[in-house]
Amino acid sequence: MTRQQQQLAMFVALVGVMIAVYARALRPPSSPAGSAQDPPVAPPSASPGPRAAQAPPEPLAREAQRQHATLLAWGRDPFAQGVMTSQASRLVLLGIVWDAQQPLAIVNGRTVRMGEELDGYRIVEIAQDRVSVTDGTQTFQLLLSP
Repeated sequence: MTRQQQQLAMFVALVGVMIAVYARALRPPSSPAGSAQDPPVAPPSASPGPRAAQAPPEPLAREAQRQHATLLAWGRDPFAQGVMTSQASRLVLLGIVWDAQQPLAIVNGRTVRMGEELDGYRIVEIAQDRVSVTDGTQTFQLLLSP
């Protein structure tokens, strides 16, 4: 057997091992039959024929999507409506575009930077989860809802 044939045989063997490893990794975990984690098996119904799968009502589907979104590692929904914890309730924080050098905030539908003025309030700070504004006498926090 020549060196080239040996290399080809080794390559084929490695590809086979790789396929076996990926196939095993992608397979769902199996548990022994009858274990406590198995869901109960429903008895067969008396009526023949396939059952039609029903979609959950729209509010339940949206709630399920929201719950799924909270489980994601993203931390928060950047498009969630803002909540304001101040007297300046006319300012609504809609989102934050985070960049350490030039963060942006979307307040009342307008994109603002630090130092800009909006409806009589100056943007003092833009953090990853909040925006600080001041009217010259008090500083208020605009918070993103979770």
